[in-house]
Amino acid sequence: MTEETVDRSAVPSQALADPERLRALAETQLDATPDEAFDRFARLVSDLLDVPVALVSLVTPERQFFPGAVGLPEPWASRRQTPLSHSFCQHVVGIEVPMVLPDARLYPRVRRNLAIEDLGVIAYAGIPLTDLDGRVLGSLCAIDSKPRAWTAEQLRTLADLAAACSSELRLRIALEGAEEARRRAEEAHDRLAMLAGMSETLAGTLDITTAVSRLGHAMVPLLADWCLLTLVDPTGAPRTASAVHRDPERAADVARFAELMVTGLGPESITRSVLRTGRPVLGSAAGVADVERGTTHPELPSLAARLGIASQLSVPVTAPGRGGTIGCITLVNGPRRRPFDDGDLHTALDIGRRAGQAVGNSWMYGEQRHVAEVLVLQHSMLPLPFHEAIDSS
Repeated sequence: MTEETVDRSAVPSQALADPERLRALAETQLDATPDEAFDRFARLVSDLLDVPVALVSLVTPERQFFPGAVGLPEPWASRRQTPLSHSFCQHVVGIEVPMVLPDARLYPRVRRNLAIEDLGVIAYAGIPLTDLDGRVLGSLCAIDSKPRAWTAEQLRTLADLAAACSSELRLRIALEGAEEARRRAEEAHDRLAMLAGMSETLAGTLDITTAVSRLGHAMVPLLADWCLLTLVDPTGAPRTASAVHRDPERAADVARFAELMVTGLGPESITRSVLRTGRPVLGSAAGVADVERGTTHPELPSLAARLGIASQLSVPVTAPGRGGTIGCITLVNGPRRRPFDDGDLHTALDIGRRAGQAVGNSWMYGEQRHVAEVLVLQHSMLPLPFHEAIDSS
């Protein structure tokens, strides 16, 4: 398709920012670094079409990057990426068909593009690179530094190479999908093993502090980068909080966070919402702004930033016969870990129920022990029967 047959409007932002397209891009595991397979495609384009520059270009909403490249001038050859101000390939993503320009300076769509001046892009031919569902991830493009009349044979060769290059991209996506499935299967196995052993672990103590500590170390790092467990008093107000972080060097920070949480929850706090309603909250995306909005202590946001927060999951701790929610478990992941999903939610809800039983048993034991101690004290204060008093004298 030539420029004359294409709408001259800018690339719609939704085309570049389509979540499914970006997910497929991420699953290729490619970035602005050389990849031998894609460098080979670029060399083939350069050799077969006799062009000085050839690129395998993948496009995000902010940039294009080149896992395969040949002939770029510096500094672009080393950087392996450009901003969209230097991108012709973004238009291939937008129109989803080949874009062929004998002389880019003559076409309104691109004649002010900085790639003309900075990269020497005059003649351009770009063929879409697609995933298995037909989403355009980028372009396999041939570039010349002088005007060029692209022949039908050259464009057919470029299209054949683009089809092979798309197949390689799809293979990378499939491999990443298989690896992700393997990781999820391992996670599921580890979680089932944890849940199977959790009841026994928690039943091994009637001390609440010990039970809470064991629970935190069972969840981190298997389920989250760090966690908080908040328990309430009879009025429903937070009375204690405990925390565990996967990094031992963050132990002081996470302990301080838990300490301040007891008195630093604001009215928009997620923890307070869970305690009040008994309903879980899944935040696939979360950040320091959420902590700022939900807390009143100025130190908590900076602590959260150091601990790492990119997603969070909060579930109620419920105990039978205790009148509803007695606490809240909050799991937090940093930016290097995948966000929480519905599978994590179901696991966390199960843990909340098991934790509630353990805490409820500890409280019941404490109450019974207190009653027993009171009865012993009362019995010791009773006057002796008359005949025992005479005998003792």
